[in-house]
Amino acid sequence: MKLRLATIGLLCVLYCQTVQPPEPTPLEKSIQTLLGQYRGPQNVSLAILPFRDEHGQESAAARMIYSALGTACFRDGRFRLLERDKIIQVLDEQSLAQSGLIDEQSAARLGRLIGARVLLLFD
Repeated sequence: MKLRLATIGLLCVLYCQTVQPPEPTPLEKSIQTLLGQYRGPQNVSLAILPFRDEHGQESAAARMIYSALGTACFRDGRFRLLERDKIIQVLDEQSLAQSGLIDEQSAARLGRLIGARVLLLFD
């Protein structure tokens, strides 16, 4: 019985060493490049603003990018992600989401409102 368990254990170890993780997608590579350029403080609060078009709509592609970016930032370990629902609520209250007009001044104000030291926004 011990020999059988040892054989199974050895096979598991050998199998795990031969299985390679999948190659990162171009999106994952781009996100890793972006994260590699961050030189700010550790354990910083991060808000990723939803990607919306000029009509205030969020496409499926935008949701996929948002999700991949959030996952990568979480795994990176240097960030505390703020809740998406809280961010959207504040955006809607400030009417910034619909206007698409987020400049440096309004971004700083938004960051203070939602408690984020870092904002990721895309244009």
